[in-house]
Amino acid sequence: MITFGKKSLSLPLLTLLVWAVSSAVADEGVLKFGGGAIFEGNIVNGVAHGHGRYTFPNGDVYKGTFSSGALTGNGRITWYAGEIYEGGVVNGLPHGKGVWTDGRGNRYVGDFDEGNRSGSGTYVSAEGIRYVGGFVRDMFWGPGTLYGADGSIYRGRFLESERDGYGVWAASDGTSLVYQRWKTGKLEDVHTLEPDPDCRVTDVARWVFIGGHCLDGVAHGDGAAVSRDGRRHAPEAQFVLGRMVEGDIGTLGATIEAEGGP
Repeated sequence: MITFGKKSLSLPLLTLLVWAVSSAVADEGVLKFGGGAIFEGNIVNGVAHGHGRYTFPNGDVYKGTFSSGALTGNGRITWYAGEIYEGGVVNGLPHGKGVWTDGRGNRYVGDFDEGNRSGSGTYVSAEGIRYVGGFVRDMFWGPGTLYGADGSIYRGRFLESERDGYGVWAASDGTSLVYQRWKTGKLEDVHTLEPDPDCRVTDVARWVFIGGHCLDGVAHGDGAAVSRDGRRHAPEAQFVLGRMVEGDIGTLGATIEAEGGP
């Protein structure tokens, strides 16, 4: 499970600005606050409004847009520990589209929601692991594609950064494809995707039937079907003489992988 650093500012900027405005001293675009915090930039009616730079007492810095004293709009947050965020901000928290890095080689590009990675995006670790897909509260969640540092690829679903549900693992050389079923990080079932000439699927090209029910060399009965490229599957399907007559075909992995790989 991959965890991330803290993304919120050390103190809510909105609270600091509103609390300190009554005692602030305005001097040509500079507001000085109790504790050593400083704002430099546009000031309207005694509060930060427009563009500016806010330095927190602990060294955290925000540079970007302010709205009636609140950090809202677009900007760059630099934490004293070395993390950097650039993108949309609402009330002092990363929100909307943005980019986060930690200075050690870890990087995320995608959606944020109230300070958390939530929505869709691409995460690349310093070790060379790359994930493209859904996020909820900084965790891999929903359909996604995981590119291993060894060149392997896994397309499937994730829950709290663990593999969960159906997926296909591909070796780095592309010669081996394995259909897997996981439950919260535990592997429960495995099938190597090798076409069986004695149990073919006739109505969908380059698909592999998993089920073992065959008649006259074609799939016949209940089972699953997976495309040979590992990108689509029908986990619960019914076949009659090689043709799928019941079942839904779903996508494995991230819906859009252009940002993270082939």
